[in-house]
Amino acid sequence: MEITLNFASEPYQQVQRFLLRWRLILSVTAILCLALLYGSVTTCLSWHTTRKQVIGLKKQIEQQDRIKANAEAFLNRPESRRTRLTADLLNAAFARKAFSWTEVFADLEPIMPPKLHVTSIHPEFTADGRLELHLTVAASVRDAGVDLVRKLEQSSHFAQAQIIDEKQQNEHSSAEIFQYSITAVYIPGFVRGKTVAEKVDLAGTANTPPGEMAANQSAMQGEQPSVRH
Repeated sequence: MEITLNFASEPYQQVQRFLLRWRLILSVTAILCLALLYGSVTTCLSWHTTRKQVIGLKKQIEQQDRIKANAEAFLNRPESRRTRLTADLLNAAFARKAFSWTEVFADLEPIMPPKLHVTSIHPEFTADGRLELHLTVAASVRDAGVDLVRKLEQSSHFAQAQIIDEKQQNEHSSAEIFQYSITAVYIPGFVRGKTVAEKVDLAGTANTPPGEMAANQSAMQGEQPSVRH
């Protein structure tokens, strides 16, 4: 039988294992602190860069607002009234020339879903002078209207398409039981090839200003045919 005796004044401790554990803990903590410090510095630098960009954009907006205000003040002068009226008449003429029923139908035909047809369509100028098409379509399946909106958004001929209203008719009254009211900004042919924002802006500038919208709209619409697919 063996008996181990410890005659030391202090009890025996495994100091090396204790120090190894603490070194490991301190190393992991230091790595985490460095990672947090790096993330904080990177976020701070990114925030400063973004702030500079925002300030630069605000200055550009303010500059454009000043240019717009100066232009409006110049056009509102009595001596500039004749020039403004001439510009309004030219814009109205450009708007009537830019719109073509043949072109609209040719642009709609390739993207119309097979189980959907247009029952009515009419153009309307928005308050900012953009040409907006209002379509009423009927379908025998519910997803056809959503499919049409998706295709309008993907097309280079239209922008900002959305469903305004959806109605379900009596199933026994007609085979086409779903009716949708859809609006979309129409993009004239000379505007295509731009980004969505550029297309919508150019479509607005190509059309008549708000002061001439009502006269142009009534002269342009006339009889509104329907497209059937």
